[in-house]
Amino acid sequence: MEVKNLIRATVVLFLSDCTVRAAIPSFNDFDRAREEIMKRPEIVYDSTFCSEIASGEDKVACRLKDIPSIGFLVCKKAKYDETPCKDIIETELANFLKLRSENINVVTVDKKPVENIRCGATTDQMCSGFLEAWIDQTYGEFGHVRDHIAEGTVGQLVEKIIKFTRKDELQTTTSDLRKIVEYMQPSSKEHNYKQICDLQGFFLIDGGFLINDTPEINENIATKGVCWDGEPTTEQVLSGLKNMIDALNHAMH
Repeated sequence: MEVKNLIRATVVLFLSDCTVRAAIPSFNDFDRAREEIMKRPEIVYDSTFCSEIASGEDKVACRLKDIPSIGFLVCKKAKYDETPCKDIIETELANFLKLRSENINVVTVDKKPVENIRCGATTDQMCSGFLEAWIDQTYGEFGHVRDHIAEGTVGQLVEKIIKFTRKDELQTTTSDLRKIVEYMQPSSKEHNYKQICDLQGFFLIDGGFLINDTPEINENIATKGVCWDGEPTTEQVLSGLKNMIDALNHAMH
């Protein structure tokens, strides 16, 4: 299997019944979380430290028990083929910042990685991770947009969004999706498109869509191109997003 497939992040943040609704933790929350993690580099990711735990393809997500507004995402192991965990984490953080600079909404992350920490699935102490806002289920509904587009179930995702998001706030959601469509378009100097690989995130009850996973951004891809084998084409992603926007616009009237 190619490295790019191995490092693909599919972390789904399973949310609890906790009523914490803050989508944007304070800087103090991030500082406290980093301090708490660095106190115990041999951390064990269990219920003594994490109030909730989710496992993806290459990372473990831990909702900090004492700071529930923060999630810690850490590699399961120190290397994926020849790619160090540190490189994977730094790439993902850089992608978050890149999208934010393009006016695309993403979950709040602490841009400084946490290094030399215990891995999520081994006892190796050479893993890296990063801190991310944990979106509670009372505030945001997770949606794996890529999967729905690939499986032809965009309509089901739209129904879920309409049921969860306040009707008068759906316009904010369509605005965020439209920003992604615009970002994917080639500029006047480019011939190819862009694709945010493995597109997923949170649809907010107050309107809006926050991307929560950015393993790779392909900035030079054709309409028939894919991020990885088995993924939807750029054309399919654009079509799926436009269909979502149209359906949500219709629901507002």
